[in-house]
Amino acid sequence: MAEGIVASLTVKLGVALATQAATFGGSCIAHEVSALRRLFSEMEEIKDELECMQSFLQVSERLRDCDETMATFVRKVRTLSFGIEDVVDEFSYKFCDDHGGAATRAIRRLRHVRTWHRLAFRLQRIKASLKAAVERVKIFSTEGTIRAQQPQAEDKELGSSDSTSTGTANCLVGIERNRDLLTGWLTDDKQHHMLMSVWGMGGVGKTTLVTHVYNIIKERFERHAFVTVSQHCRAADLLRQILKKFCKKDHTVTQCEGIDSMDRESLVEVLQSYLHNKRYILILDDLWDANVWFEIRDAFAGGDGSSKIVLTSRIHDVAALAKENYIIDLGPLESQHSWDLFCKEAFWKMEDKSCPPELEVWGRKIVESCDGLPIAIVCIGRLLSFRSQTCYEWEKVHKDIELQLTSNSVLDMNLILKVSLEDLSNNLKNCFLFCSLFPEDYRIRRKKLIRYWVSEGFIKRSETRTEEEIAEDYLNELVNRCLLQVAKRNEFGRVRECRMHDVIRVLSLSKSKEDMFSVVYDSSKTSSLLGKARRMSMQSVDSMPPRHEVTHVRSLLVFDKCVPMDALSASFTSLKLLSVLDLEGTPVIIIPTQVFNLFNLRYLGLRGTGIDVLPKEIKKLQNLEVLDAYNTRVTKLPEEMTKLRKLRHLFASRIQDGAASNVVVSTGVTAPQGKWQSTTLQTLQNFEANDEMLQNIACLSGLRTLGITDIRSGHSARLCSAISKLCNIRHLLVSSKRDEVLQLPSVQLPQTIQKLEVGGLLEKATARNLFISIRCLENITHLHLWFSMINHDLFCYFRSDCLLSLCMLHAFQGEIMLFSAGSFPKLQSVVIHGAPKLRQIKIEEGSMANLVRLTVTGCPELKELPQGVEFLQNLAALHLESTADDFLEKIQSEEEWEVHQSKTSHIKKVYVRFSGNE
Repeated sequence: MAEGIVASLTVKLGVALATQAATFGGSCIAHEVSALRRLFSEMEEIKDELECMQSFLQVSERLRDCDETMATFVRKVRTLSFGIEDVVDEFSYKFCDDHGGAATRAIRRLRHVRTWHRLAFRLQRIKASLKAAVERVKIFSTEGTIRAQQPQAEDKELGSSDSTSTGTANCLVGIERNRDLLTGWLTDDKQHHMLMSVWGMGGVGKTTLVTHVYNIIKERFERHAFVTVSQHCRAADLLRQILKKFCKKDHTVTQCEGIDSMDRESLVEVLQSYLHNKRYILILDDLWDANVWFEIRDAFAGGDGSSKIVLTSRIHDVAALAKENYIIDLGPLESQHSWDLFCKEAFWKMEDKSCPPELEVWGRKIVESCDGLPIAIVCIGRLLSFRSQTCYEWEKVHKDIELQLTSNSVLDMNLILKVSLEDLSNNLKNCFLFCSLFPEDYRIRRKKLIRYWVSEGFIKRSETRTEEEIAEDYLNELVNRCLLQVAKRNEFGRVRECRMHDVIRVLSLSKSKEDMFSVVYDSSKTSSLLGKARRMSMQSVDSMPPRHEVTHVRSLLVFDKCVPMDALSASFTSLKLLSVLDLEGTPVIIIPTQVFNLFNLRYLGLRGTGIDVLPKEIKKLQNLEVLDAYNTRVTKLPEEMTKLRKLRHLFASRIQDGAASNVVVSTGVTAPQGKWQSTTLQTLQNFEANDEMLQNIACLSGLRTLGITDIRSGHSARLCSAISKLCNIRHLLVSSKRDEVLQLPSVQLPQTIQKLEVGGLLEKATARNLFISIRCLENITHLHLWFSMINHDLFCYFRSDCLLSLCMLHAFQGEIMLFSAGSFPKLQSVVIHGAPKLRQIKIEEGSMANLVRLTVTGCPELKELPQGVEFLQNLAALHLESTADDFLEKIQSEEEWEVHQSKTSHIKKVYVRFSGNE
């Protein structure tokens, strides 16, 4: 990953060089100006050197596993790059330090002259070492470099055999359903020229499946070919290989003569001619780029109508080339299939291939850790087949499985990961490796991960999109490549939480260690990376590493809630260049004073800690972009918060559990006084309303998320005015002070709103105006109302053609809730909780045509099934809880039960629980 390090470093150098004009203008000492000019000159030269060598470095990265010279070069570049980063970060740290009085700053400037000279000299030495390393590798590895610079299609023959497979014949376990499905598609002559695909993560068994089916049915076709696609293949090379494969056993054709000199257009014509009116099958295994298909597809336009083409890929966009009904999403093996495969590999020497009873406990634990990934099961099974079949040996393997101590088990899986990583951009590689910092099976929140990546500088800037939007694209890319797994999606289909497969995590940890990207610190283990790695994750520790071992750390994530805070606080003295610090859930009560000297700090995570005060020293963190003090004891923010010029996201909510209503309510904190100086603020959540704060947020046109609580009637005019000016707002939360009516009679909601949360008793004018305003919103997808207490007459005003999710908590006080015909055409989820008078829900035909989930709880007067539920043909889940006992008596009768069954027969899951029973 040296190329990724260099790429991010050139960006950092560019940012530092951008300060030149302001630097010289602010320097009043001639010696300092001279020293700074020399330092900037060295920065410019070394930036140019790094940019020039990036393509050469990419070649070196590909060859380092088979060329020790290249491996040495990559390690050298990585070490030198870290040295350059240290210089740049120290410069930024000291140059922007303007704290203290006039005398203190003057003394510091005199000292800085020596610092600038020292840093310039250090850069000069690094530059010389860098040039020397490049010259040496060119001399000693010229042949390898030339070979690597050639197209990969030439490095490795595309599809070396018809039976190409990353698995073995013994791996045919658990594929029966997909085998039959694919076989049915391929043998269905009525389907004309059908393109189909098999999609899944590396090692899940895509090639094994298609190879097995291909070998069974290929003789049914006049022409057949199985081609393994190179990761970086060119269209002409692929067409050439396909033609050779088709012609391989056809000795009567001459199309292959002169094929090596043909261009793409000629190859297309030859293939069209050769396949004209022929019934053929073509397997394109492991296709990485959808654009390659678009460049070659014309070659297959003349085949017989019943010809078939199958693509396999770990890339979702490639798999999506096929119609949705002809995509096989190949997931992990089921538990029993995993066990069967493991036994076939671990006991292949035994005739019955069964596990001895005394080993089964450990064997099943080992298989469970593989999460159904065939390649992992095969590797570990093979490993154990050559070990002594004793409980001691198998227990040892189980304990050491994360480390993958044997080279055989690492080798196969590491090749899979290596191929996947090489196709990623430098920024994506860094984003992926960062995920290895989280504990095993940790569910990573999307928004938090995105903010980490942005704070780390991994996201490429754009003039038209925010870094957070681009980062979400990165996350989706990693999910589509099966390098991250989706643990939970929200109601709109966006990733809410993700995780890293255990096997992939082990390999990413290995890669992170190799590249000194990061280290997981566990006091029960020792790590050779301490003192070298740039990122540290603290998990299950009882002591801190020595101070001199953390001086180079840029990101520190603490996951151990029992970490010794005194020792941790003392370590901050050595963590001067830290940019990301997350103490979420730790027992910290007071923020250590050393934290406020971390000038380069961009992310400060205090969520779920016991802190109750944010001191005014927070203003010293002038590079801070994210402050997460959500769910803490903080009640007020200091005025100095508004002085943070680069702040992007600020979370400072307290959470209180409304025990009486079973509703979790966000409680805001007192906003800081003064006007916000940051022009990049995107998130302010959640703050108690006051006139000054409402006036100030009206000037923050870049806000995308805003939470305002404790709104009083006197705030109405200012709040409505402020909301109307937030032209980029996506998520808006407004709630009144307890027991007060929320009055927003003149509110005009911006068209950009996607998620709206409204808490508090709505007076009639506000409710009517709010619902009318919601009708006009073209982007809204989520509406959350609580304690609104609207009645049937007001609910009639409520319509939306865009809404996907509606949640009403103690928000309805009428007896009948009517969803009229044609209303809410896109609505997918409805939750109604705490409607004490609700007796009947009426759903007219044509209403909520796309509803998938309907949940009604805490409605003790509801005496019947929602009328019209039979019209909701897409409804998959109906949940009714705490309804009237009369409802129970009705459906207990045989006649009523048959009626209810007829109305709900199309619903996959129906759950009913009554107030007086379990």
